[in-house]
Amino acid sequence: MRGFALSGNNLIAEELRALSPIAVNALHPAIEKTALIFDDGWFDEFNAQVLEIEGRNLHEPWKLCVLRGLAAANFGEIRQLLTVAAMQGFGSTSALAARNLLELNIWSGYAGRSNVAMRRIFEDAGRDAKEIHEVLWALSKGDDSNQHPPPQTACGQEQLATSAAAVGITNLTGQYLAVKVAARELDPELEFSRFNKILSKFAHPAAMTIIGNHTEASEVQVRGFSLGLGCNFFCGSIESLTTLLNKFTNECSYPA
Repeated sequence: MRGFALSGNNLIAEELRALSPIAVNALHPAIEKTALIFDDGWFDEFNAQVLEIEGRNLHEPWKLCVLRGLAAANFGEIRQLLTVAAMQGFGSTSALAARNLLELNIWSGYAGRSNVAMRRIFEDAGRDAKEIHEVLWALSKGDDSNQHPPPQTACGQEQLATSAAAVGITNLTGQYLAVKVAARELDPELEFSRFNKILSKFAHPAAMTIIGNHTEASEVQVRGFSLGLGCNFFCGSIESLTTLLNKFTNECSYPA
């Protein structure tokens, strides 16, 4: 997907290539592939195609909302990873960004499974928002179980329900789909749990203090490992989103 490159994309690609040496050789192809995605201006062409689809009213708006959201989240996280992977002492933060990209890889692939799967992602966003309101309310009332919700919290709940209903989400109750469950449904053999565990360990600041006595070399290795894996997950997401976008562009239906 070429063209539509924003200024700065080539600079990001150059920064990725400059950081490649801190990763093991086996992960260099993923870093280079990520650099090429920026060189090619993928995100800008993606946005242009989504706008065209939106203008022709070819698909329900909520589908494009999921597609846009996943693309934006992936690009936001890969840029965050690039920033922290270049900073000495940010091994834990690099691992956290890579773990976020791992989860986004699952959701990007899951969205392409079916209309039902994509709708589940969309409706779960509403459930997440509802839970955020509930947690904020619980924190604000403290130990006073008789306290009524403050007006802004009650108003927020009402606005959430109204906004959800406007896009066809009539039920915000129930449990959202856990990423590990989505990973198993997507591919029972997928090594999500193993990658998630190791990146979670690296993301723990105390673990970084113990590993290699927190030597500079070990910390650089963690940043390189996180950068390479994060790029690998990012590339997987882009492949999934490209496939889904092409289906939308060609007005193809996929299994319900």
